[in-house]
Parts: sequence; structure tokens; C-alpha cells
Amino acid sequence: MAVVTATISDKGGSPMPGTYELLSLDIEREVNRIPRCRLRLLDGDLQEQTFPISDDALFAPGAEIKVALRYGDEADTPVFAGLVVRHGLRLSPRGSILALELMDKAVALTQPRKSVIHTATSDDKVIDTLCSAVGLTVAKAAATAPAEHPELIQYDASDWDFILTRAEAQGMVLAVTDGAVTLAAVSEAGSNTHEYTYGIDDIFDVDLETDGFYQPAAIKGVAWDPETLEATEATAATVAAVTSNTLGAPDGAKVAAALGFADGVLAHAAPIDAKELQAWVDGRVARARKAMVRGRISVRGKGDFALLDAIKLTGFGERFAGTSTITGIRHRVSKSGWSTDLQFGFSPELFAERQAAARPVAGGLLPPATTLQIGVVSAFEDDPTGAYRIRVLVPGIDAAEGVIWARLASPDAGSERGYVFFPEVGDEVVVGFLGGDPRQAVVLGSLFSKKNIPPVAAIDADNKLRGIVSKTGIAVALIDEEKPVVSITTPGGHSLTMSEDAGAIEIVDLNGNSIKLDDKGITLTSAADVIIKGKNITLQGSKVEAKK
Repeated sequence: MAVVTATISDKGGSPMPGTYELLSLDIEREVNRIPRCRLRLLDGDLQEQTFPISDDALFAPGAEIKVALRYGDEADTPVFAGLVVRHGLRLSPRGSILALELMDKAVALTQPRKSVIHTATSDDKVIDTLCSAVGLTVAKAAATAPAEHPELIQYDASDWDFILTRAEAQGMVLAVTDGAVTLAAVSEAGSNTHEYTYGIDDIFDVDLETDGFYQPAAIKGVAWDPETLEATEATAATVAAVTSNTLGAPDGAKVAAALGFADGVLAHAAPIDAKELQAWVDGRVARARKAMVRGRISVRGKGDFALLDAIKLTGFGERFAGTSTITGIRHRVSKSGWSTDLQFGFSPELFAERQAAARPVAGGLLPPATTLQIGVVSAFEDDPTGAYRIRVLVPGIDAAEGVIWARLASPDAGSERGYVFFPEVGDEVVVGFLGGDPRQAVVLGSLFSKKNIPPVAAIDADNKLRGIVSKTGIAVALIDEEKPVVSITTPGGHSLTMSEDAGAIEIVDLNGNSIKLDDKGITLTSAADVIIKGKNITLQGSKVEAKK
């Protein structure tokens, strides 16, 4: 077996000294992940108590390192370029080791979390912009749908988490290689094909699997259309390239039917562009089909493999014959030599389904309150903070002692204006928590019940009555009939009624006095005296009468 030589050099190409002894090298590349390289070098002089390799600026955290491999006198093949992110010493009775971990320059996308509004743009353009901002190049970017979003909001997410989530939503994958990013469809395979035949080529290890557990018969997407006030749907198209580029060319829909699996539904309870909805369901089906056949083979080390290249297998039976897409590459170099693991197929688990994409609820400050709670308004107390909070018993916290402070939500609230409707003691209310923090309770609204019955008859199909009734019986009623009526009444008998049915406006007090405006004019009626006072009083009409 030819001797394997690793050339490790700095940014300018200067190699590390030949006296440095490399114990092992492990490089991992995988779609939708930042490439990594782990180096282990023998380091340390016990007598001198020094660690010269660790002290070398070549391996300082943040230093740029290039790695190339070759057999014998062959030319070097670049296999990795990245930055030192971890630098550690491992000491044991067997000796001392310098352990280094490098990551591709794309690691700059992973920190920090931020919130950004991207306007009038597309997913592929956002990916290009974010990558370019940290010095990465976009080697290839497939077109995404729709061609333009009015807004794409990146909320409290790193650039990497954001673009990866958006890529998956489009049925795309990201492949990173030495500072260059490729955005490609799940069904797409590169132009290079690597062929391996069992029993002929150097194959050290094989692990192949067909898994029908995650196969849907079909997938339908459902979203909301605010223009029609109806659900809008999209059905996934059949992507021929997915089947033809999968080992054994299995029919995922038939497998799902045989297993008794029903169609899957992707539901988004909000408006979504029709093209984006279609891309979402198409991508999810393609991802599921590509996840059906997965595997790994370990072969003699080679440096010309690239993510998304095609791999063709022969001699593994009909079930695993054909072509697939390389989705992972691992180079390992040790005293045993150089081997390369090639992974193909996709994981059925999406990045967006992992909790790591979002911060812990409540910021990780304390265990969160993530659901709405029922509360009962407790006895009044002055809010010591002056925030107009009320005391609410939340049985879900403690049925007896779970009284907490809660702010009040309102349809309108501002400085010396707004809706002023404070709940009463004993009212049943709905309580939510800002940011999931159980210390930040908000009363979102109140609930009627068999105990707290509404002030009107039961809801009927006509649903004509709207209104407000206070606890003393003051009522404002809006009656939505063909000829609507608006009335304000007090429990003592005062009323103001505006009726389009009667064509009149009438004010009545509890003493029987009234003012009525209708097509006959204005009628003032009093059960007692009528007194008109003013500095000047003028009566004018074509006919003025005074009757006893």
C-alpha cells in the first residue's frame, strides 16, 4: 500500500514543519452541515515542560489551515480548508496530544442570532447576500419560489439556521466546500459519477438500508387564502429524478400503501404564496423519497469526491443497484492508511424540526409556560408597579395558592385613551405568557359559561344582536336587522333609540319626558312643565301656534 502523506499548511501555503508528527486526521462533510476537520498531533516535552506545536501560531485559534493528501509521489489533492475553532491538550500516561478542530469559513454564518427583515427578495438572493456578507462565495444557487417575497423575516436566528430552514422549505439542500456554498434541489445530482462494483473495487465496509417507515402515500399542502376566506391546497408533483436517482428505484407511494400509511398533510394556518406552498410540498415528498434508501460505503481514500456527486453501485443486488447522490464524505487518515466513507440518501428528519433552531422558550431563564391557561380574577389589590395589573388565580399553577399578577390586553390602549373594561372579581379569563415566561402573564380576554351567563339570549343562527351591558345594567345594543336599530338604555329607564325601521330618533327619560325626531318633525313631550331658558329665544315658522 502506498504511503499517505498529509500536507498541512497555513493561509499562505507554508507547510507545517516535517518534524511535527500527525497521529490522525478526520474530515467530515455533509449536506446541510458545516464541514469539520479534526487533527491529532503528538506534542509536549515532559522534561522541558513545553508544548512547541501548541505554541506555534500555525495552530492558533482562528488561524486558517489548508489540508491536502497524496499517495507516494502523486500530486497533493486539497481535501479541506478552514479555521481553527478548538485547540486543546490531551495528557495521559500514554503521552500528550494536541487536539485541533477546524471548521469551514462558513462557520461565520452560525453566530450570532439576529433579527432582520429582508424585503422584496427571493430565498436564493437572501442566501447569496448572507453568504457574501461573511466572505463566502455562492458556487451555484437554484431558483426558488416565489421569485420575490414582499418580506422574509429572520427572527432571532443565526444566518445559517435561517438559510438552512428556508432551503429545506423549498426542497433544497446546502452543500459547503472550502468557503463555497451550493444551493441545489434534493432531486439534483452532480455531473460527476463515481462507480463502485462489489468484488472488484476496493470496498472495505458497506451499510445499505431501505426504510419505508417515513414514506407518505402522497402529501397535500394546506394554507389560508385571506382573499377568498377559504383554505388553499397544493398536491405534490411526482419528481421523476428522485426515483431514477435512488438506489433500486423504489416506489415510495406503493410502499406507503402496502404499510397502510395515509396521505400526509402539511398545514400552515396562515396565508402563503401558492408557488411557495407548491415548492414546500414538492420538496417534502422529494425529501421523503430520497430518505427511503440510505447507506454508506468505505473505500480506498480519494480526494476527488464532492458533495452532490453521483455514485453508482453494481453487484449489490437489484434492491441496491443503480445511482444515488453523495450526501456525506468522511476522510480518515491514521497509521492504517487513508479511507473515505461515502454517504448517500437523506435523513428523514428536517433541520426545522430540531429544537436547536430556536432559542429555549422563556429564553432558558426558567421552565416555560407554553400554553394558554384558565384564570379567575381574584380580589382587587393596588399594583405596586403602577402597571394596572390585576390579581388572577391560575389553577394550572396552583388550585389554591396560584394567584399571580397579570397585565390586561385591550383592543386599544394608549396614553389617556383606549377601551376601559376591567374584569370583575370571579370572572373567568384566558391567561397567556409573554415569551413563555410564567412571570409575564397577560389576561387576553374573558369567557362566558353556565355560571357566568351572557346578558342576552343564547346565540342563534341570525346572530343579529351586538352590544355592551355593564354590571349595573347599562346597555348599548346594536341590532343588525334589515333596518337596524341602535339603543342605549339605563336600568332606571332612560333610553336613546335610533331606529331606521321607525325612521326616528327618540330620547326618553324615566319621568316620561321624550324628544322624538321623525318625518313629522320634532316632538317634545313632558308629563310636567316645559321650561325653555336662554339669553335670546327666537321662534320662527310659517305658522306659529300656542294651544292650551
